[in-house]
Amino acid sequence: MTPEPFDPAADTAGPQRPTHDAAPAEDTWHGLPRAAGGVFAASGAVSLAGPGLGAAVALGLLALRDAPLAAALGGGAGVVALAVVAGAWLGVRRWRATAWMLGRDGLHMRRGIWWRCACCRSCWRCSPTTVSP
Repeated sequence: MTPEPFDPAADTAGPQRPTHDAAPAEDTWHGLPRAAGGVFAASGAVSLAGPGLGAAVALGLLALRDAPLAAALGGGAGVVALAVVAGAWLGVRRWRATAWMLGRDGLHMRRGIWWRCACCRSCWRCSPTTVSP
């Protein structure tokens, strides 16, 4: 028996690479990329870190009258950590509740659990040559 000649076009054993030339389907809502979840979480954590630090200082000053310094510092660190975790959680929830759609009349964004906020930018503002403010 003679082996059959190798045909690279018929080789299906190797991994298939996805093609990236297909554009997303129009008029369908898409979630934000996974990498954006980290950005939303970090921005939420930073946005609540300031108020958490202010609350920690206020509670620490009140606790210094009745508790030792170590307890006041530990409580303050706990308040800041709780604020940072809560901010990150809120940021991830905002990321999950944001969607986009590129329709015939422009780029649509939906934000919020019940889609309370929706905005549309016309197509000429979505071109890659213009810079949006």
